[in-house]
Parts: sequence; C-alpha cells; structure tokens
Amino acid sequence: MTAPAELTRPVAPATLPAGEPTLIDHIAAFAAHVGPDAVPERVSWQTKLCLLDTIGCMVSGATEADGLRLFAAEMAGDPGGAARVVGQTETMSPEGAARVNGYLGDLFELNDLIGGHASIATVAAALAVADEERPDGKTLLKACIAGIESTTRIHFAYYEHMKPYTEMAITPPAIPNAMGSAAAAAIISGAGEAEVRNAMGIGMALATWGPAELTFGDGGTVKPMLHGSMPASVGVTSARYAMGGMTGPRTLMESDIGLYATIGRGYKRWALVNPEGFHLDEPRRKLHASCGYTHMAIDLMGRLFREMGPERLAAARAIRIAVPAYIMPAVVKTAPPTSPNNARFHINYCAALAGTGIDVILPEHSNRFDDFFTPAVADLMCRISLVLEPSFVHYAECRIEVEEADGAVVTVEGKAPRGAPDNPLGEQGVREKFARLVGHRMSATDIATYCDRVMQLEREADVDWLLAPFVGG
Repeated sequence: MTAPAELTRPVAPATLPAGEPTLIDHIAAFAAHVGPDAVPERVSWQTKLCLLDTIGCMVSGATEADGLRLFAAEMAGDPGGAARVVGQTETMSPEGAARVNGYLGDLFELNDLIGGHASIATVAAALAVADEERPDGKTLLKACIAGIESTTRIHFAYYEHMKPYTEMAITPPAIPNAMGSAAAAAIISGAGEAEVRNAMGIGMALATWGPAELTFGDGGTVKPMLHGSMPASVGVTSARYAMGGMTGPRTLMESDIGLYATIGRGYKRWALVNPEGFHLDEPRRKLHASCGYTHMAIDLMGRLFREMGPERLAAARAIRIAVPAYIMPAVVKTAPPTSPNNARFHINYCAALAGTGIDVILPEHSNRFDDFFTPAVADLMCRISLVLEPSFVHYAECRIEVEEADGAVVTVEGKAPRGAPDNPLGEQGVREKFARLVGHRMSATDIATYCDRVMQLEREADVDWLLAPFVGG
C-alpha cells in the first residue's frame, strides 16, 4: 500500500475541531460497515486464508506442555461457557477460550504478520464469541475482515515512525490487536457502529502494554500471550462491555498523551481516514517458525548454501548480515540459544541453521534447540556478525556478505522472504502449511474437504464445524 509519506503529530484533544470525527470514529465506521459484499473478492479470499492458517497454528500448539499448563490454570478459575478450546473436550468462557486458543496459535511463531500478528487475535476472539452467538459463515467472515484490516490500518499508520524498542520498551501489536479483536467480537455479537466504536476504544484502553522484554528478552512461557492471547481476551471483554452500554475514549489514538504519542514520532493520518486499498490484499504470512525479523536472513542463507555449496560456505572467513537498526536489539544474539523462545528470536542461530542446509525453520528447531545446535551450526554462527544498514527501513530488508578464505566477497540481498507480499505463499502454500500442522488430526482427504469449505465460508449456514475436528483428545 503506497501513498504520500505525510506525518501527523499527536495533538492535545482540546485543539481538535469541534464535531470532527476522531481517528477511532473513522476506523470504527469502517469496521462496522465492511464485509464480504463491500470489499474486492480477493480481500475476502485472503481473509479466508488467514482463518485457515490461524486455525492450523492453533492446532500445532494444542499438545504442547506450555499450552496444556495454561489450559489447566485457566480451567481452575474459569466461570464456564460454551466456547471451545482446540485439543480439549471441556468448554470455557469466551474470554478464557480466546486466551488459550490465542496462546496455542502463537507458541511457535507461525501465525501471520499481517498488521503485526493481527489474525491470531482477531480469529481467536471471533471463534470464541461465535461458539456462543452462533453466527453464519458470512457474519464470521465479516468480523474477520473488519478485525484484521482495522488492526493493520492502525499498525501501518505508525510503523514507519515507531520509536526504538530501547526507548519505549513496547511491542505495539498488543494494542492494535486488542482493538481489532474487539471489533470482531462486537460484530459477531450484533453490534452497531456506536457499539463497535466503544468496543475498540475500550480495547485500546485495557490492552496490555506489550513489554518488549517479554518478546525479545526473557519472556518465560507467558510470552505467547502477548500478541494474540491477551488482545483476543481483552477484545471479547471490551465487546461485552460495549454491548452493555459502556463507552470508550474517542481521542486516545491522536492525543498528545495517547497511543501514537507513546509508540511513535507521529502517524500517517491518511492511512486511517482515507486509505488506499486493503492491507489484506498484500498479506505477510510465515513459512518459518521464528520471528519475522529473521526470515529474510534465513532465506538468503539458504540461497547461499545452495549456490555456494556447503563446503565453500563452511570455509568462509566471515559472514556479515546487514539489517535495519531497529530490529538489532530484538533478534541479534551472539551466545548459543538458551530457551525455545530465545531460539525463535535468535537471528544468528536461525541463519546458521539455514547455512547448514535447513531450508525451513520448524517448531522442533526451537523446541529442541540443543539437538540442532550442532558443531557445524556453532562453527558457522561464530563467523556470523550483524551489522547496521542505515538505508534499510523495513525488517524484511537484508543483505549478506560472505568473505571467503581468499578475500573474495559474495553478496546477496533481498526484501521479500517467502510469505511476503512480493513473494507470497498463495492459497496452495497456505493449504500445504495447514496440512503439515493438522496432519496428525485429519486424513489428507478430510484436510482437502475442510480447506474447500473454509474457502466458501460465506455460503455456510453455521460455523460450528470449524473447530469440530480439533476439539477433544
């Protein structure tokens, strides 16, 4: 999505023209009225792929020990409800199910990167509320379009002007994701524009601040609650509050003591008031089970492995990986990986894996990092250094220079890892990824039938079947 790089600064709410719609008024009006009949067919198609991909990610984490611990802890205090949890027989409150399903889907860093992980929060919230409200497929699709696209517009408006993590210490997707999931939950609950606006405002106010240390430092096992789990739960609660008549803030986005003042130097007002096109038409999906900041380096190292050959690459004197400045505090780590989360956010380790012939980073490469940190990987990692490239502004931009033993330098550069808008997975790629993630639960024939049904979601009279194959033991 391109448009003038206009930068708007946050202002004191008292200086806003009287009666002029605020940013949240604009984005809520969009969310309340968007739907499969109001968007290009390709946008609905991409949204259905988001739903398919996200459910697959939830299934992939359903048997993990961390997910099972969270479920047990949640059940100990859950008030009960009809919302289902992937991998479990018992049902929960919508808030509880949204938290658990969102956690399961983010365990392996496989969920998409649209708008800073928008799908995992929106889909987790929408499915949890749908189990109680029982919408048809078209309503669920509308909610997912509204939630994912709204989140992404909020995210896109500030992303190029985001403050460094070392200054604000926040990973901002936690806040926009709570707003988008609130819109989705409200829509499924039958909300009108006013209730959607209030739900989104309440979601913004109640969202976790998203500590950067939790994502990029020592996040413990609570880390996967950050981008999808808690925002989804907050979204469900916010929609319930709004449907009960509570109101939310209207100027918290553009205020000089509000959201954009906190996380950025400014924002692109046009991206919320008069956007050009749909972000859902340019999705960012994940092939690798690792932080998206690492993906271009992984793909470039894989290319070097194939083009130079393993012996020549292994004999290199030095390997320099150039990246944007803002991602360096997040993923640059020179010591060996120390935990699964550390391994997923370790660009040196992931690039070294690719440099030894591992084409796709899978969950086992972080879950069992001790097994994969072989002498060959350790040796290659010792020769990898990360360097700042001032001209790079997006995390997908990367250049690798391999200095060979004779002093010759081999250089590769890219800005579109597999899954990026310019290098998409496409429907077939998403179907193949889904099959890998759910193959232990469904036959190949059933997977194909399920995928076909998701891709015709707007024709479905109900959506109970979406989670049916994946609940229970």
